[in-house]
Amino acid sequence: KPAIEDYRVKQALMAAVTLPRIVGETEDAFMERIVVDMEAHQRAAAEFGTSIHRHCEYFHSGAEVIDLELEPYVVDYKRWFSENVKEVLWAERVLVNEKVGYAGTADALFLLKDDRKILSDIKTQGIKERVTKTKGIVKNDPAFYPEWYYQLVSYGQCLEIKPDGYLSIVIDSLTPGPCHTYEWPLAGRRNAWRSFLACFWLWCDDRKYWPSSFFQ
Repeated sequence: KPAIEDYRVKQALMAAVTLPRIVGETEDAFMERIVVDMEAHQRAAAEFGTSIHRHCEYFHSGAEVIDLELEPYVVDYKRWFSENVKEVLWAERVLVNEKVGYAGTADALFLLKDDRKILSDIKTQGIKERVTKTKGIVKNDPAFYPEWYYQLVSYGQCLEIKPDGYLSIVIDSLTPGPCHTYEWPLAGRRNAWRSFLACFWLWCDDRKYWPSSFFQ
């Protein structure tokens, strides 16, 4: 996935420029420490993302706060939720497409206050800061990657009744702040589905694993 590869490259570069060199250390030993440091950051990011998802899942079910350390990161998401969502139709549901041969766990299907059913996916992302001449230090905008739309549409294809919309939600993993939402244009749904199928075909072909007769 381009987003994951981009993240891995940035983490490797960050480790390379922040790790202090040890006197007498060989280049190979230094590179090994870079890899260890990079992988530690990746594990921490993955664990944070899993914890945020679990926190939101409990919130969607109506449960009380379960982690006071995580709560500041989802305060603004809860504000967005209260302003826009009428009902959680379901959350954390395993969806299966037997025809094509794949499955996955979707975050939530919301009924919005405008009565649209929207399939939603929560992502965590380390949103960096930048210095501007007029506003000083400000946060960058989050990146919304096209493959997120492919994933959402693939989940939508598992449902008998297709959603009215597809929404990506980004929660900043670096500092508590505003959540960011992006509703993908429905005009791109067909191309997103085709792109998913192309990626899935490549995945199956690479592994010589064909879970259904869809591509035959």
